[in-house]
Amino acid sequence: MNTELIGTTLDVLGNVFIAIVVLNVHARIARERTIDAKVIGAMKKEKFLVIIGIVSVLLGYIIRLPFF
Repeated sequence: MNTELIGTTLDVLGNVFIAIVVLNVHARIARERTIDAKVIGAMKKEKFLVIIGIVSVLLGYIIRLPFF
């Protein structure tokens, strides 16, 4: 198996796992309401950007797959 493919796969998985953890932490903080509404609003915007990031990483991986 191509080592570049393995490296790219691990990179994508790592990025997606980090993004999922960020989403979970944001959701937990928002549920607990231990911070003010302004911060919760900012976290909702960040959640949207994290989802876009996950989709971008996965699409980039899919686009690169045929070249391995």
